[in-house]
Amino acid sequence: MKWIALFTFSVVAIGGILFAIGKQESSGLDWPKKAIQIIVPYNPGGDTDFNARTYAKYLEKELGQPVVVVNVSGVGGTLGSRKAKDASPDGYTVLFYHTA
Repeated sequence: MKWIALFTFSVVAIGGILFAIGKQESSGLDWPKKAIQIIVPYNPGGDTDFNARTYAKYLEKELGQPVVVVNVSGVGGTLGSRKAKDASPDGYTVLFYHTA
C-alpha cells in the first residue's frame, strides 16, 4: 500500500515539474504587439473609471503600447462584463471591475 502511494505521489510531482517547465518556455516576451483595451462596466466619471484611466496611463509607459479605457455601462455591470467575456482570449482585453 505504501508503494502505491509513493508511486502516485512521484508521478504527480514529476508531472507538475514538467508542466511548470513547459509553461516557462511557451511564455512570449513580445507581448503586447497592439493596443490593450480596458473595459469598465460603469458610467464614465466614477471611481472605477478614474482608477482605470490612472492605471492605463502607467501601463502605457511600462508596456510601450496604447491602453484604451472603454466604458460599457448597463444592467449593473453585466453588459460590460459580458463584453469582456465575449472578447477574443488573446490577452488584449481586460475587465476593470470592483465589488460593492
